[in-house]
Amino acid sequence: MFYRAPRLTFFIALRRCILVTMLVSLLPACSSVAEKVSSGISNRQLNNVLDQTYEKVSYERPDFGKLVAREKLPDGSIVMKHIGDFGEQNSGMQGMYGKQYKIARVIYFKVDKQGVIKDWATATYEAGAATCWVGFCGGSEKKQVPIEELDAIVKTSDGSNYSIWRG
Repeated sequence: MFYRAPRLTFFIALRRCILVTMLVSLLPACSSVAEKVSSGISNRQLNNVLDQTYEKVSYERPDFGKLVAREKLPDGSIVMKHIGDFGEQNSGMQGMYGKQYKIARVIYFKVDKQGVIKDWATATYEAGAATCWVGFCGGSEKKQVPIEELDAIVKTSDGSNYSIWRG
């Protein structure tokens, strides 16, 4: 039998504990980088739907979220307002205690009289949170955000405020 001194065993366990703590503390940083990367990818995907019919896009791309509202513009166009899940973001103390935030994405499509998408607007917002303890999260709460507040945060494809569509 191989004998390992108790002191040596303690230091091996301590080293493993430190390593696990360091790895867990890097997870929040990874999630924020992932959100920025996926946001860029989604914006490119939104550019790809321009000049396609809204009917086709809404059927083929359920990942753009559910239709929650419509708004008719003075020029006869209609804004189709969608909200969908965008991911999670974590914050906390070395992975031991913290919060997990649910991120939602708002996507508006400006659709002309012929049903063709002419522009888009988008934003992300915190849609809920849960308290986490040693990797287990509970007590989830969802936020209901009025459509007027969403109108204030979305930006069009060229970075303008959504209100520019209203004329």
